Amino acid sequence: MPIAFKSEFKIPRFLLCNWRSGGDVPVKIDFQDDEATHTHTVHSAKGNMVVSHQGVFPEPVVRQDETAFHLLLGHPIIGDKIDVDGALDGIWNEGKANEDFIRHLNGEFLALRLDHFSGDLSVVNDRYNSFPFYYWYDETTEIFLGSPYFSELWTCVNNLCLGKLNQACLFEFLWFQRILGEKSYDENVRY
Repeated sequence: MPIAFKSEFKIPRFLLCNWRSGGDVPVKIDFQDDEATHTHTVHSAKGNMVVSHQGVFPEPVVRQDETAFHLLLGHPIIGDKIDVDGALDGIWNEGKANEDFIRHLNGEFLALRLDHFSGDLSVVNDRYNSFPFYYWYDETTEIFLGSPYFSELWTCVNNLCLGKLNQACLFEFLWFQRILGEKSYDENVRY
């Protein structure tokens, strides 16, 4: 009797949606999978943000206080030890990126901070960009989308009927087997 193959591999899902106006989330975040989806909703003086993730390993660490929402993906290393709490404490100093601390931080990580008062989103990642942060912003609707997974962002932007294939970038990838600079396969998505 043949044994049926069952794939255990699942692509992680992560999407951040930030919008300035009131009302419901302008982008439907529906991962349509059996696995549990974790969602964090943040309201600031200048807008709203929803972060949804599924199957991300290690599980993102989330902290929120009266001034900001913090999220950290990956394994930041301080000295010779993985220290997520120490990294979250040291990356930002009074709302600003602590550049000296960040220079000495090792490991693979992506840290996000949404300031509750200004509505500014800050992004810090490791020196090798192990977790890239792809983002898309539409000035007319003031919708901002971000994800470390380009496929997630591509799907979302195309569901809004706003995707625009960057043919030169696609050719560059086929020719060089990599994409150079800040561009991506969509003309309006950067990282």
